[in-house]
Amino acid sequence: SLFDCCVSHLWDDLMTSAKVKERQEEIEQFNKRNQWKKRGLSMVPVVYPINTSWGKFTVFVAIYHTDGSVVITHGGVEMGQGIDTKVMQVAASTLGVPMEMIHVMSTNTLTGVNSSDSGSSITSELNCLGVLECCRR
Repeated sequence: SLFDCCVSHLWDDLMTSAKVKERQEEIEQFNKRNQWKKRGLSMVPVVYPINTSWGKFTVFVAIYHTDGSVVITHGGVEMGQGIDTKVMQVAASTLGVPMEMIHVMSTNTLTGVNSSDSGSSITSELNCLGVLECCRR
């Protein structure tokens, strides 16, 4: 069973929709028929805590008074994980403006001088949190 996890209700749904028990029975039969080639299937719950105390990311959100456009500079590195899109979505939702009015500038050593390294799936979350805080103020 899953402990200290807010997605435990999804576990049974996933077990059913992925037909894990039936597939494991098929695999067991396959393994009995094959001496050298074996298969396996399991589900393992993983809890990935996000601790915001170790990662520091600098975020700037500028709203231009002439046209209301928004420019975001954050300390993360976009390397295919979608961080720029995520921070744009947070800003658009929080400020109530369309995403077309938001532009994300690349990180640099002037605006992101004290940012942590980008990695371990926390970069997007911490930068989104930073953008959320900027937009709320």
